[in-house]
Amino acid sequence: MKGEIVVVDEGGNCIYVFDEDGSCLRKIGSQGKEPGQFQSPNGVSYFNDEEILVSGHGNDRIQLIDIQTGTVVKSFGRRGSGEVEFKGLYDVCLDDEERIVVIELGGKRIQDFFDENSVPNAERTVQQSLENIRLNITWLSRDADSVRAWLQDNRY
Repeated sequence: MKGEIVVVDEGGNCIYVFDEDGSCLRKIGSQGKEPGQFQSPNGVSYFNDEEILVSGHGNDRIQLIDIQTGTVVKSFGRRGSGEVEFKGLYDVCLDDEERIVVIELGGKRIQDFFDENSVPNAERTVQQSLENIRLNITWLSRDADSVRAWLQDNRY
């Protein structure tokens, strides 16, 4: 929904949805391997106004989740090195044409779900994803302790 902020809690194996004022609206998921559960979720991207894509390196899959209900709409991927298989998922995002791009560190590759004719768009998406990685590293080193303290203070 517009104005909602979605945050991954990798250590807590869940996703939090906040309003624009910072109030927690809901918690999605728990630790596990079943649909709607996570093992070290580490990437989230809005798929549309109602749904998010969540990557998790513990389960090596992408889950499409309705952010209002927490229901898994679709899930894909498994551990491996083949097509639509992952090893050490890092992040998931959409490109300008709403195609899913998945970055995995363990497999040292970026899997894209593109048409073969979209190489220029793929390159732009790769650059955006790499920038996202750099920003996440900067954010983690700068703000991790503050966010952890805020979550503990607010009993999340």
